[in-house]
Amino acid sequence: MTTQTRGSSVPQLLESGALGRLEVPVSIIWGETDGYLTPSLATEIAALFPTPSVHFIPGVGHYVQHGRPDEVAGLLKGCETET
Repeated sequence: MTTQTRGSSVPQLLESGALGRLEVPVSIIWGETDGYLTPSLATEIAALFPTPSVHFIPGVGHYVQHGRPDEVAGLLKGCETET
């Protein structure tokens, strides 16, 4: 993976393959208009996990939990039922 954000490369943890061995549910919640960490990065990170769920929240940027707190809370509550 060669993705870079703001001049720094993706941490080695992401490149090591360790995330692909996780045996827990993973949910990625991302602001669709995030200008700091672009949505394409969410897709690349999701590919590192065996069975991720990815949620793009429209109309919000980097601080998705502040922009759409009820929606994020609902998604997190849904994660509880995945275990």
